[in-house]
Amino acid sequence: DAGGVDGDADLALGLESGGDGHRWGGRLSFGYAPAAEARWSGKTATLYRLPARIGLYLSLPAGPGRLEPGLGGGADVLLVSAEGPGTTDGVGVHLAPFGDASLAYTIPLARRLYARALSRAALTVPYVFRDLAGERVWGTPRVYGELGVELGLAFQ
Repeated sequence: DAGGVDGDADLALGLESGGDGHRWGGRLSFGYAPAAEARWSGKTATLYRLPARIGLYLSLPAGPGRLEPGLGGGADVLLVSAEGPGTTDGVGVHLAPFGDASLAYTIPLARRLYARALSRAALTVPYVFRDLAGERVWGTPRVYGELGVELGLAFQ
């Protein structure tokens, strides 16, 4: 919400059709982001973000690997807690749904091991945390981008 970089660790399960040409695939992932904390006027609030995502992609042969454009969606589950007078508004569990477009490139490294470089751009329904006086403490973004690298195992 104030700029900067946020990150999370994800565990993903993917399924992909077989064959050497064009293939279709799907991915389901869940993650955990480190807690974000805000302090103001003797008050504190903590936000835990748990992203959940599902996506579909097309896997196309490209050089030594595969190019994978895709579409997806999901939600960030936001767990909010606060301490101090005037902080009870917004405490609890909230959802910030999103839709995204992704592009990845996957390269086989060994017999079943692969590496994937991926990028994603998403539009979200933002969540804004305000104290009881109506002052904004933090908010989630309306638009964001992701870059990542995955290492994975393929089972056939």
